[in-house]
Amino acid sequence: MWIRAFAAVVALVAACSFAVPLANATPDTVSGVTAWFQQGRCPAFNGPYKPEPPFARNTNEQLDWMSPSTRVFHPSGNPSYLYDSKHGVAFRAIGGDSYGSVTIRRIGPPPSPVQAADLGHVATTSGIRLGTSAATVIAKMGQPRVLDGCGLQRYAYLVDKDVGGNALEFTIQNGTVVEIFREWGD
Repeated sequence: MWIRAFAAVVALVAACSFAVPLANATPDTVSGVTAWFQQGRCPAFNGPYKPEPPFARNTNEQLDWMSPSTRVFHPSGNPSYLYDSKHGVAFRAIGGDSYGSVTIRRIGPPPSPVQAADLGHVATTSGIRLGTSAATVIAKMGQPRVLDGCGLQRYAYLVDKDVGGNALEFTIQNGTVVEIFREWGD
């Protein structure tokens, strides 16, 4: 499935940019937005994990986030951020030539202007989205590698058996998904 992973990277890099969030931002603005996005995230979930997580039931599982309002370009690995004030959801995309990650999570408003987008459509291939129950994640994805930290749980899975370094992870709080993280590449 390396073709699918390659296509995802090409789509990210070639995506038409309707806005480059923080393009004209100062270093203080960037650090403020980064700190905002990172608040409440658990450092215990910063992999790599040993032993590795199991493969998801569907090894082609993806996080479907592309839409006209979420197309962002992130040159040289710099993060791009979006915020959906209606749903209280933030999105971050980071990428480079052979790697990338996207994260969607529930969070309060950013400290400075961040590109607005409707993120209500973002879900995995099997329909898992923010607010999905932990039991539904397991029913659709299979048994995860469960990590505990900071009063949260992280359900970790590997996807794309043909390509290394591809993960799909769900942060669980009070039995529901509050963050989805998708990583691919090196």
